Amino acid sequence: MNLLYIITGLGIGGAEIVTINIANEMCKRGHKVSLLFLTGNNRLSYLIDKNIIILGGGMKKNLYSLIKMLFLAKRYVSVFHPQVVHSHMFHANIFSRILHAFNHSFALITTEHNKNIGSNVRMFFYRLTDWLSDINTNVSNEATTYFINQKAFSPKKTFTVYNGLALEKFGRNELLGECIRKQYGISSDEFLFLNVGRLTEAKDQINLIEAFSMLYIKYNWVKLLILGEGELRRKLEILIHKYKLNNNVFLAGAHSNVIDYYSAANCFILSSAWEGLPMTIIEAKAASLPIISTMVAQEIVDPAYVVPIRNSIELMRKMEVVLLMSPKQLKYIGEKNKHDSTIFDIEAICDKWEYYYNQLAYI
Repeated sequence: MNLLYIITGLGIGGAEIVTINIANEMCKRGHKVSLLFLTGNNRLSYLIDKNIIILGGGMKKNLYSLIKMLFLAKRYVSVFHPQVVHSHMFHANIFSRILHAFNHSFALITTEHNKNIGSNVRMFFYRLTDWLSDINTNVSNEATTYFINQKAFSPKKTFTVYNGLALEKFGRNELLGECIRKQYGISSDEFLFLNVGRLTEAKDQINLIEAFSMLYIKYNWVKLLILGEGELRRKLEILIHKYKLNNNVFLAGAHSNVIDYYSAANCFILSSAWEGLPMTIIEAKAASLPIISTMVAQEIVDPAYVVPIRNSIELMRKMEVVLLMSPKQLKYIGEKNKHDSTIFDIEAICDKWEYYYNQLAYI
């Protein structure tokens, strides 16, 4: 089967990694796969199977550029002849629906990766163009229900498909973990909390640092490592300085070897104010870590370790609970998370995608 994936961009992000994981697995299964990205540069080429045809970039935020990209995509579809086009994220989804209006030779699946998509205007465009897709999906049951209730996605053709991950890559590597801890001056008897995500309002690391500052007053041997980059870096630096946490909170920046950092941590924390289905939670589960999360990930995190969003006091209290656990308790929770992560294995998730592709391609 010929499969064309369309995504807004190939910068660093969870939705981008998910799309690449699906494309790689489908290529591995013998399908002919192409990947079209609309904007920016391809920063993830090292993750993409070399047998996948990659096109794209260059679309700007103006009507002329949109029309030009539509004609490019239309010409490519006539050459590649995909049976299924599978698009990801808002701009790519609307783009693909417009493309589908001019070319009915393929079936179209549009996948949204979040509940919060930025504005009511975007939700309006989803409603307006819903008739142009054959199947709509979102990455969590909560988000899927929300889109249906907003009448953005038709209930009869809308489904939930979880994010998929190549789980075998996420086994703990104690040697790598020890090397990373030494890099930041973290000893083996200090407790390390890990957060992975862009430094943005959505990820709400401000709330996390507020919570950590209260925990630090009682336990000055705790550490916090935040992996990621973004526009809130300066605000976070100021907050770290304000609470005199420079030796305990580390803004590590963006790294391509994120997998290694899970092996360095004692507990993973998701502090987000809004999310879709966080890849980092799945990764932390696969890496056998205890997990604390805000309610954005309550669908896939043990309810005992879920706290309200933007509530630093409750977050601090939950961090304290985990901090004071015995090594045996921490190991038990980590092993349970590892076991629970199997439903997100990329092969199982792609079985589901392949089922939908086959259903559409041979109608």
